[in-house]
Parts: sequence; structure tokens; C-alpha cells
Amino acid sequence: MVVIEILKTRTCPWCPIATSVVRKVASETGAEVVETYLETEEGRKKAERLGVVSVPTILLDGEVFSVGVPDEEELKMAVEERKNER
Repeated sequence: MVVIEILKTRTCPWCPIATSVVRKVASETGAEVVETYLETEEGRKKAERLGVVSVPTILLDGEVFSVGVPDEEELKMAVEERKNER
């Protein structure tokens, strides 16, 4: 299963929109959604490890896919491509 993870903060004005896009794509593709807040220790460590400095950041299977609100169709195509590779 493809995992779409969104790295976000509680104060980010764009994060709710990005979260909606991620959830919609996941529901259409069967991907799993993980939401990680950078205010948590886990979130800070992950952001540091990946070099993330802006939110929202979208990860696909642990790799940075995009920064900012993702384009719904691009994200959906990327998820489908990963599903087909498996």
C-alpha cells in the first residue's frame, strides 16, 4: 500500500487545504494517510532528517513529493504509478 504522509503544523494556513487533497486522493486510490505535526518530537526529527523547512510537505512512501498544496491530479497519478510498480 502506498503511504501519503503530510508534514504540517497547527498554525499553517495552507495545511488544511493540503490535508483535504491528500485525504481525497487516498480515498480514491486506496493509499494510506499519515498526518505528522512538526510540533511533535517525531515530527521535528522527521523534518530534520528529510531537510524539510516548509509546510505542508507531502511524502510518498517516505520520500518528499511536494511542498505546498499538492496538485490533486499529479498526486493521484504518482500514487497510481507507485501502486503499479508493486
